[in-house]
Amino acid sequence: MRKTRGVAGALLGALPAAGPLAAQDYQGTVGYGGGGIWFGDFNGSGAALALEGGWLAAAHAEHYLGSGRIGARLGAAFTQRPFEAAGEARDINTWLFDASVLLRPLPVDRRRSVVPFVSLGAGVVSYGFGEGRPVVFEGSDAVYPGDDDRQFAVVGGLGIDFVPGRSLWGTPLGVRLEAADHVALESPFETPGGDALGPVHNVRVTLGLIGLVDLP
Repeated sequence: MRKTRGVAGALLGALPAAGPLAAQDYQGTVGYGGGGIWFGDFNGSGAALALEGGWLAAAHAEHYLGSGRIGARLGAAFTQRPFEAAGEARDINTWLFDASVLLRPLPVDRRRSVVPFVSLGAGVVSYGFGEGRPVVFEGSDAVYPGDDDRQFAVVGGLGIDFVPGRSLWGTPLGVRLEAADHVALESPFETPGGDALGPVHNVRVTLGLIGLVDLP
């Protein structure tokens, strides 16, 4: 009986040490979070036209290869921000989608609880102005053509994963802090002469919870 208790006690005593080590040895993450976003000027040739900065919700799924230095991620983010022009205001639903390559300057290590990374990718920014007849913004020298609210974007960012070794329903959890810029190569607006405007910066800072998964 004493021997059984001794073995059980040794196993239970090992759990706190085993938890953090296993949590840091992962090949993929799924995450949800939120933060803030700042929008650049849609109109580079006249009076400023931009969405108001504010809240943002984001999610991602990613998988790392080999030692974990290189990974691939699919991400999406959403916000609804006011847009005011010509004395009128409306709420604009804005989506950011991207596929990115993630690079870790440090390899995955069982003893490492802080894992930085850089990201580089491409995607789409959908500003949600809708489709319809062209809208002329008097005094701003800009026109919304009525069908140009989705723009190709390049994406770059920096982030840090903090892996404290907690778990929920058997899934190790961590925290991610990230800053990224989704640069739309063209503005959804254009000049009265039909020339393209842009690029437009869409800078987000997010803090989120990540579930660490060991993928085959």
